[in-house]
Amino acid sequence: MTDGFRRDCVPRVEDRELSSTVNATTSSGSQPPTGRRPSAAGGPFGALRFGNYRLFLAGQLLSVSGTWTQRVAQDWLVLDLSNGSGVALGLVSAIQYTPMMLLSSWGGLLADRYSKRLLLVITQSLLALTAAALGLLALAGQLTLTHVYVLAGVMGIATALDNPTRQSFLIELVGRDHLPAAVGLNSATFNVSRMIGPAIGGALIVLVGAGPAFLVNAASFLAVIASVALMRRESLFVEPPRSRPEGKSGPGGHTSSRTGGSGPRSDSSLSPRRSP
Repeated sequence: MTDGFRRDCVPRVEDRELSSTVNATTSSGSQPPTGRRPSAAGGPFGALRFGNYRLFLAGQLLSVSGTWTQRVAQDWLVLDLSNGSGVALGLVSAIQYTPMMLLSSWGGLLADRYSKRLLLVITQSLLALTAAALGLLALAGQLTLTHVYVLAGVMGIATALDNPTRQSFLIELVGRDHLPAAVGLNSATFNVSRMIGPAIGGALIVLVGAGPAFLVNAASFLAVIASVALMRRESLFVEPPRSRPEGKSGPGGHTSSRTGGSGPRSDSSLSPRRSP
């Protein structure tokens, strides 16, 4: 028992070596390794070092502001056309946002399989045409609740495909290391646009009516299309498609003979590559 007590009280050689190592690193001003991954270079604004992301962020600021401008004008117009009916206002919101709930997963599937740049151009063009149609009908005095319902549904479908594509496009713009900073800046841009857009929409309704507010939103989508068109393809971080491990069943029950791709990828797998 005495020998066991002595062994417990006397520091082992490994413990003394570890203690001396920690003391040496502390006295030299450095910290012992913690096993945590170092933060991305550049802090919360590190993503702005990429030109493609700066273009994308500027386009998003204009586009989201235009979307909120139209949201205010559309709600006001529905109330005006329906003589203040809350049912009509709730119905147009349900028609516009239900596709986002039902089709967003399919939008993510398309974003995984096809070029995100091409999908963004398609969805933004469809949204621009829809907003322009609302604006022109309103200016011509021919806009009815039926028009608003139909076009709101079209916008909902396009948005359901657009949202997951835009969100998954961030990693191709900045890579994995700067993705948290890019997500944070996107959130800040959304909140700023949520303040700017309704103010612009209210001012336009008072000054010139609801029609021009829709046209302003239609023009704002062109900013995203232009930003995507101006991006440098060779600077995009495109991850190679993942192969199924050997023996795993693919769609239709067929067995893949390719190997690899089952484990986690390192950051080096996301290198700038030419995007389709």
